[in-house]
Amino acid sequence: MKVKRVFDKEQFENTIFKLSEGARIEDRYIKIILGQFKTLIRLCQITGAPFSIEDLKCEKRKCPRPIMLYCVLLNLFRIVNFVFIANFAHFYFMLNSLLITFYAYNICALSSLFILSLRRRAVISAMKTTLKMAAKMNNKLKDKKWNMVVLVLTYAIAVLGVTASIGMTVHNNASLKNVPASIKFCGFSFESMQREKFLLVIKFSLAFTFFSSTTICGTILLLSSTVYFYLSETVCGFGFKLKKRFESKALSQISVAENICTFQKLLRMVWKVDKAFSTAVLFLYGSSVSCFFNALSVVFGAKKIFVALCIFAAAMFATSLGSFFLLTHAGNRVNWKFQELRNSLISCSSLALHSSMNVRELASFNIMVQDIRNSDMHLTGGDMFIIRKDMILTVAGVMISYGVLIFQLDKP
Repeated sequence: MKVKRVFDKEQFENTIFKLSEGARIEDRYIKIILGQFKTLIRLCQITGAPFSIEDLKCEKRKCPRPIMLYCVLLNLFRIVNFVFIANFAHFYFMLNSLLITFYAYNICALSSLFILSLRRRAVISAMKTTLKMAAKMNNKLKDKKWNMVVLVLTYAIAVLGVTASIGMTVHNNASLKNVPASIKFCGFSFESMQREKFLLVIKFSLAFTFFSSTTICGTILLLSSTVYFYLSETVCGFGFKLKKRFESKALSQISVAENICTFQKLLRMVWKVDKAFSTAVLFLYGSSVSCFFNALSVVFGAKKIFVALCIFAAAMFATSLGSFFLLTHAGNRVNWKFQELRNSLISCSSLALHSSMNVRELASFNIMVQDIRNSDMHLTGGDMFIIRKDMILTVAGVMISYGVLIFQLDKP
């Protein structure tokens, strides 16, 4: 079945305007979702993505100039800072696993932010569609809330842990201590006191790069996993209402046609969300893997173990593994809820044969069941892999191969 116009534009915009005004909202569940989306947009603004809360009201609205200027300057500083560090490392650091994972982690983080910024309209459209469908499929008995408070606090603790420990870790870095007494960089020579000041700038740049990348990854992780969670809850709400309607014998040709149309909307919504986030999520997975091996490289490459190093390594390990499992759980939940819906309909179809439904109603119901059985709902990472729990073993194999290759560079 082809649905030429899945959403009525005027009705859609009216719904969003009503949801934007707290006085008109009677449903607390939708209030919570809207509040969380606004919090995430503010985090995106702070991180450097040109989003605006007003985008939830008007999709084609341009980002305000002050926000755009702030994002451009911040990201320009990040790029200049990263090029500065890479240029210095090229002349004075050995190419080893620590340097490669450092490059990979920061490049993946910056790439995910830039892709998310370029797809700003698609991301906002996906958030608005999720909000509207969540309002339509809202069921007070079944709906769950994404615990944003715990996630944001965990995210803040991880960033603070990295920030607090990175300074001492960089300060005790053996590679910086082995830099020659006279540093020649970009045509300038730095000796004695100037050398110490220049190394201080290098340490600050390294610390800022780690802090910036961790902030970017955490923000994109919170945004994508929250949208994925409410997407799965929408699928769950559709299945619950469909099952209740069947049990109450309220199915008819008209209601079945409405359910088929609603299911097509769900498929469209999943496709829209996947298109908006998939490439950024791919780089987010890349940053998680690189972050994990960077922490390993720091630990194995350290000649002396100290408290700050242990805190830094623990924070990086927790950040990488936490990001990987949270993102996988949220993405897999969409397919899991769809499989529950499919299994529920299969059991209902066997009961339909013994029900009092007439031939036309039974035929319509079977068409709907076949339509859902022949469909699939899943989220991907840049269309390269499907986010499922069984991908953990595949990623583990890739990580082992990746680790063996990069750690070969550490051998003399």
